[in-house]
Amino acid sequence: MLVGFAVLSPFGVEPGWISTVVAIALVAWGRRHGLTDVRRSVHAAHPSFALFVLSLGVVVAAMTTGFLGDAVSALLPGSTSFTTLLGIAVLATVLANLLTNLSATLLLVPLLAPLGTPAVLAALLGLNIGSGLTYTGSLANLLWRRTLVRLGDPPGFAGFHRVSLVATPLSLLAAVGMLALVT
Repeated sequence: MLVGFAVLSPFGVEPGWISTVVAIALVAWGRRHGLTDVRRSVHAAHPSFALFVLSLGVVVAAMTTGFLGDAVSALLPGSTSFTTLLGIAVLATVLANLLTNLSATLLLVPLLAPLGTPAVLAALLGLNIGSGLTYTGSLANLLWRRTLVRLGDPPGFAGFHRVSLVATPLSLLAAVGMLALVT
């Protein structure tokens, strides 16, 4: 799939099409080897969760052109010094934890693109590292928690946040510091 992204993206092929083809190939391989059937494959795809993610993206896209996009644009800096990169990462962290990192990416990255690569990378650090701050910060966090609940071993709320409140800010600060050094 990664090779497909690298080879086909420059030709304008959307990642969704590449992912779909790879998913179909994996299901076909699994069926041929007796590892899965259609019903289990559809269940594993979590269609209701995919619909939720699609709906979230539509809502955020609509808000981007309205009040939320305007409010976030007003908060964006005009430079890429260490403190402004850290500010961008913190803003991205807050947005990721309010909207999920995927939705916040759809909102923030287009607004930051005119500031250049360092600003976008700082946002991506906040969107990815910062999204670990809460369960709702990342779709991956939600899927991880959902899986553990289904297996009968739900993670504790206090334990998760005790670790994330220490690890997330330290990791984000270190990553933005490295970004500032190399840019």
